[in-house]
Amino acid sequence: MDKKVVTVHRVLFWANVAILAATLVYYLIRWGSLPDEIGVHFGSDGAFDVVEKKIYGFYPHIICGAIMALTGIAGRMVMKRPTGLKISERGERLFKAELLITLDVFLMVWTAMFSMWSLSVSTQTPLDIGLLSYISTAVMLLVLIGVIAQIVTCIACRQHADTDAGGKNAADTAKADSSGIGHRLCRIVPWLLCVGCIAMTIEGWDRHPADDALYFNSDYYGKAYYANFGTYMDKNFLAIPPILMMALLTALEVIGIRSSRAGKTALTALTDRAKLINGVFFFWWCIILVSELGIGYISVTLYIILLALSAARYITTRKTISPEDE
Repeated sequence: MDKKVVTVHRVLFWANVAILAATLVYYLIRWGSLPDEIGVHFGSDGAFDVVEKKIYGFYPHIICGAIMALTGIAGRMVMKRPTGLKISERGERLFKAELLITLDVFLMVWTAMFSMWSLSVSTQTPLDIGLLSYISTAVMLLVLIGVIAQIVTCIACRQHADTDAGGKNAADTAKADSSGIGHRLCRIVPWLLCVGCIAMTIEGWDRHPADDALYFNSDYYGKAYYANFGTYMDKNFLAIPPILMMALLTALEVIGIRSSRAGKTALTALTDRAKLINGVFFFWWCIILVSELGIGYISVTLYIILLALSAARYITTRKTISPEDE
C-alpha cells in the first residue's frame, strides 16, 4: 500500500485520538470544581435532560474510544488484507486508499460529536446542536464522496478475462465480490451497528419524553415524541427499529450462509450489500428516533434507491453467470 496514504491515515487517526484525549484531560482538570451531580446528557434542543453523578461524565470518552478501537481494527484489515475484488493491481491500491481515508473521515463525525459533548459536560453549558449538525453533515458528505469514488474505482479498474464471452469472468468477479475483506466487513459491521442501535435505545429509554416540562407530567408518562407524526405516542414504538433491524440481518445472514455454501456467489454478494445498507440506515434512524427528530424523505429515498441498485446488480450478474459457474 502507498506509504503516503498510510501516513495520511495515521495522521488523521491519531489526530482523532489526540482530540478525544484532550477532552478527557480537560474533564479531569474540571473534576474538582464540578458538583457531585451534573448534567450528562442533552435533549434535541441541546439543553441538559439527564442529571447524574459526575462519574457518568466519562461516558463520551468510553463510547468514542470503543468506536476508535473498532475503526482502528478495520483500518488495519484494509491495509493488511486483500479486498477480494476483481480489479487491477493499481485499482486495488486506489480502492484500499479510498476506503482507508473514508474510514478516517467517518471517525471524525464521532470524534466531533463526543468531543463537543464532553466539553459541554465539562463546562456545564448547553450543546451547540446547530454546529454539531453542520459538522456531521459536512463529514457525512465527504464519506458519501468517498463511497462514490470507491464505486467508480471498481468500475474503472475492473479486470476483464478473455474467456467464454465474459461468462467465466463474471463468475470470477462474483466470487471475488463475495470473499475477501469486503465480505468480512459486510458481515461484521451491520451487527456492530445493530448492537449500537440496541444499546442506544436502551440508554435513552428512561429519558422520554425528553421535554423537561412534560417529563414529570403523568399524562405523558411512557410516551416519546415522534416528529414525523408530530405527536407523542407510546415509547415502546422506539423498539421497533432495533427489532426489525435484528430480524432483517438474521434473515439475510441465513440466506447469505446458505447461498455461500451452495456456491451461489451472486446471491451472497446481494445479501452482503443488503446487510450493509440496512445496518447503516437503521442505525442512523435509531439515532434520529431516540433524539425525537424526524426521519427525512431523503434518507428513505436513498435507502430505497440503494436497495434497488443492489437488486439490479444481482439480476445483471446472475444472468451473466452460467449454472456451472454459479
